[in-house]
Amino acid sequence: MSAVTAGVGDIRKTIEKACSNRDYFGKSTILFTDEIHRFNKASRMRCCKVEDGTITLIAQITENHVEVISPLLSRCQVLKAKSLNNYSIYSKIVGA
Repeated sequence: MSAVTAGVGDIRKTIEKACSNRDYFGKSTILFTDEIHRFNKASRMRCCKVEDGTITLIAQITENHVEVISPLLSRCQVLKAKSLNNYSIYSKIVGA
């Protein structure tokens, strides 16, 4: 789901589907959200369904994760991806 194009209705539908999948299959839904910091506060609060196991949220944000609201951030584990330099990329390709 892209936060640039999705809205509260999209999140609501996704959470409802995740709830029914959890009840029927007994498993959580993985929700990948690109640029979650672009969601408004109401949309981000809907993503807080992570605490009951309904969804496993994987979100991509830009450098400044402070823009993510604290109730959501407190329920998450933040991992920072670092850029690879040309040597690192070459080493991975040739196996050096």
